Amino acid sequence: RVLFRSRRGTLSFRYAPSYWDHADQDELDRGEHLLDLGISTTFRPGSSLSFSTRFTRGQTQGNFRNIDDPDLTLARRTDRDSLDVQLGYSRSHKRWTWSTAAAAGTRNHEDIPGFTDVSTGFDIEDRDSYHGSVGFSRAMSKATSLGLAYRYNHFDLELSGEEDHHALGLSI
Repeated sequence: RVLFRSRRGTLSFRYAPSYWDHADQDELDRGEHLLDLGISTTFRPGSSLSFSTRFTRGQTQGNFRNIDDPDLTLARRTDRDSLDVQLGYSRSHKRWTWSTAAAAGTRNHEDIPGFTDVSTGFDIEDRDSYHGSVGFSRAMSKATSLGLAYRYNHFDLELSGEEDHHALGLSI
């Protein structure tokens, strides 16, 4: 929800509580809280800077390797907190636009006393992540544009170590 809007920027805020109520299994009831905050500004014509953050607190039914896992419903349930922060910049001029962004996030899981005692053979990992991206697009006509984007992701996993992902995208 936009709290403030001017010619030079916006300030947005959203709080979204939710609750899952199971008819037959009360022990599976759970709540979740989601909080978003975003700020963007246009500090000169064609240039914009944005900052956003999201915090989530809730419960998760564990991390499974795939949907065919026979113990899917027996996965460990944990309390989960996550925080994501992103900073972005974009520049537009006549027919072209380029953008870049940097982001970081963390996911923390805590056992629920008396509920997470089920051993499933799957460890639930806390995770920190870091992302960087850059993109470029050019308007070819009023209805068509051509774009290229690169994204790098780095994950620090509590138990599995580090992992890197590279992605390259082409859009028409």
